[in-house]
Amino acid sequence: MARPDRGRRNRHPVGRDRRLHDPGDPVHQAIGLEKDALVQTQGVSYTVSTVALAVLLLGNGVLHASNATLSAAAVLPAILGMVLGQHIRARVRPEVFRLCFYLGMLALGAHLALLHQ
Repeated sequence: MARPDRGRRNRHPVGRDRRLHDPGDPVHQAIGLEKDALVQTQGVSYTVSTVALAVLLLGNGVLHASNATLSAAAVLPAILGMVLGQHIRARVRPEVFRLCFYLGMLALGAHLALLHQ
């Protein structure tokens, strides 16, 4: 069953600290989308969020040619990671992929927590 309140509850901390993260992720997960549909939905949401952020940065004069070049170059490793993730996701059972993903996120969070003590 869909739980729209999850998205609403998640939106407040996201907006407060200005992270680029889709508050709809809990909603997408709650409605029980299949693996490929969930990943595609999240990809579209992140793309729309990124374009909106770029428009806002350009409109406020924060994004210039000098830093836009570096930002564009940073997209290349992200695209490589998405392609690699698609290949891995296609070959691994969803349960194993989910476990590895969450363990990786836990490790990344622990690393950031220890780094910023």
